[in-house]
Amino acid sequence: PPRVWSAEQKLDLDIIESGVAVDDANANAQNRMLIITGKPGAGKTEVVCGAATAAAAKGERVLIACPIGALIDVYRQRLPPNENIVIETVHSSHGIPFGRQKDEQWNPPGRLRTFDLIIYDEVSQIADKVWEKMELAFGELTIGPFVCFVGHFQQLRPVGDQRCLCVD
Repeated sequence: PPRVWSAEQKLDLDIIESGVAVDDANANAQNRMLIITGKPGAGKTEVVCGAATAAAAKGERVLIACPIGALIDVYRQRLPPNENIVIETVHSSHGIPFGRQKDEQWNPPGRLRTFDLIIYDEVSQIADKVWEKMELAFGELTIGPFVCFVGHFQQLRPVGDQRCLCVD
């Protein structure tokens, strides 16, 4: 059935739609990011699903990156299969494998440029060292994708990254 969006959800979806549509190389990168917050039950996940589905229907490539694998399962259950929607962990999408040796060189993932929309869900759970890697990757993107950060910072604590030995 057709979804009835709240005013806030509709605004978020409109911002995402117009942001993804920009393909101007001179666009300000800071205008290509959106932070979506709200208390539990506010409909953040619905916005993610709606934005991903709408973008994919227009032929846009979408990446939904989650800090834990359980969220991947949630999205795979809620979203219809679509070759334009990729759902991965943040570690996988950014090439940050567990067990990385500190002396190994890390290169930001150029494949992020292949997406038109990147949505990071539950950003409050992303560990500091992973954020550092994400910042490096963002620095590599010029016009690149429209990026959404979704989460509620008073709801969930960061996922421990004791197994992730990221390069300092």
